[in-house]
Amino acid sequence: MSHALKAALLSGLVFPGLGQIMLKHYKRGIAVVVVTLVLMALFMIYAVNQALQILDRIVVEGGAIDMEAVSDIVVRSGTASGSMMINLLLM
Repeated sequence: MSHALKAALLSGLVFPGLGQIMLKHYKRGIAVVVVTLVLMALFMIYAVNQALQILDRIVVEGGAIDMEAVSDIVVRSGTASGSMMINLLLM
């Protein structure tokens, strides 16, 4: 297996940017790793905020947490215009 193929598999299957670092393109590899980590952090912050909003709605609507209430609120929050933008960015 060639060195370039190993680097591509490393970047694609393990973590983006590691293949560039393996090929000694350090600046490019570190840039890709940093961008990936920042985007992952932003996604996690968004996901936690959505989860907290959903829990707040459940508490306001009755306080009982059951699967039906959770799925109902998740479906309603998933159709908001802001979540459409996030879905497009994730694609």
